[in-house]
Amino acid sequence: MAKLVIRSLLTFSDGSGILVISHTNAAVDEINRTIGRHCQRLFSYPNFVGTIQSFVDQFLAIPYFVNQFRKRPTSIEQSSYDDAANRF
Repeated sequence: MAKLVIRSLLTFSDGSGILVISHTNAAVDEINRTIGRHCQRLFSYPNFVGTIQSFVDQFLAIPYFVNQFRKRPTSIEQSSYDDAANRF
């Protein structure tokens, strides 16, 4: 956590940011609860703090979907897919 606080104070001249990926929302919530008030910049662009799934959705799946179908998806989750597949 201390490394994240220190790194969040740095600015990168090339516009890059800090990427923190976790497997669980609980870990992301713990990071936010522990250091969120000390380094709010860590939780805004160009930095990313989240789960693997939220990273894939935000930076890979949704941009790919928009590029392919020229519209934003209404939902990205297995249960929505299963429901639609069953109706089909």
